[in-house]
Amino acid sequence: MVTLMQEIPAHGPIRRCTAKCYNAKKPKCRCICGGKNHGVGLRKAMEKIKQTVDDIDLALTMGKDSPLFPKEGGEK
Repeated sequence: MVTLMQEIPAHGPIRRCTAKCYNAKKPKCRCICGGKNHGVGLRKAMEKIKQTVDDIDLALTMGKDSPLFPKEGGEK
């Protein structure tokens, strides 16, 4: 099973987006992707993750806030 993204918080459970999500048949998503990869299949989910990473990289390169990594007092 491929893990597409994972969050390891200081406290609390590890959150992941895995095949349980991207291969899901039921409509409700409870993983870290918030439904973006839910039921779309591995290939499409990987494309979406790559785009998310590219968007974050571009935002950070331009000195802007990323949706996943906001800076204190930074742009919105």
